[in-house]
Formats: sequence, structure tokens, C-alpha cells
Amino acid sequence: MDRVRFNKVWLLFVVFATGLVWTWSQVGQRQSEQVRLQGDGSFELLRIEPGCDLALAPCAAYAGQLALVASARVEGDGIRWQLKALGEGLPALPQLQLSLLPPGGAEQSLQVLRVGDEWQAYSAGLALKGSILRARLDGGERSWIADFPLTGKR
Repeated sequence: MDRVRFNKVWLLFVVFATGLVWTWSQVGQRQSEQVRLQGDGSFELLRIEPGCDLALAPCAAYAGQLALVASARVEGDGIRWQLKALGEGLPALPQLQLSLLPPGGAEQSLQVLRVGDEWQAYSAGLALKGSILRARLDGGERSWIADFPLTGKR
């Protein structure tokens, strides 16, 4: 008889534990969705100037009263990326995120350092033809995103 009572208690415990795990997984999913939505916020895509090719010359991306100017140069075995934000629409404390998107490859996040009034980053190795340098400027209610192409064509 003790064995039957133990099995009933064990079954009750399994049902309770399963319900608890399911409930907390639902709470976790909802919490991560809220964080993801709050992190994305509103953003605006910046227009790239016609003929822009960072592999050949500096380029600008703009929207309204804001511009983001990017340049790239070979430094050692890699590339030194430099970006500067200009205009009246700049946030008080702007932050910049950079990533390199090779064609058909995985996005490579770059470590960005603020140097004076510009941002710099370094990527090891040369960028593949057809890559894109993605810049995201944050600082306030809105973010701005610019995709600078590296085609290497004249």
C-alpha cells in the first residue's frame, strides 16, 4: 500500500513540476519579446549618396538635417573604418554600432572606439567585394541605419 501512495504523490509532483516549467517558459518568452521590441524602437534608413563605394572613396548617408560620413583605408593586414556624424539632428550622446556584412556570409560585429568627434573601428583582413558596412547611430528615441557598399567598381 505504501508503494501505491508513493506513486500517487510522485505523479502529483510530476504534473505540478511540468505546469511550473511551462508557466515560467511562457513568462520568459514574453519578457524576451518585450526587451527585443524595446531595443529596436523606431529607426530611419539613411539615404546613401549616388555612386557611393567605400572601397574607392569616402561616402555620406543622410536624412533631413543629419549626415553620417564613412571612410575606409587599408591599415596593415586589415581595414580602418572611420565615421563622423554631422548635423542639427544629432542626439546629445550618440552611440555608434558597426558591422560588416560579407556577401552570403555571417555578420561580423566590429568594436567601435570614439576618438574625438569621430568613431573608429578595425577589422582584420580585407573585405570581400560586395560587402556592406552597416552603421547604426543611436541616442534617443530614434536610431539611424546606413548601409555603405564596398563594390570596388568605378
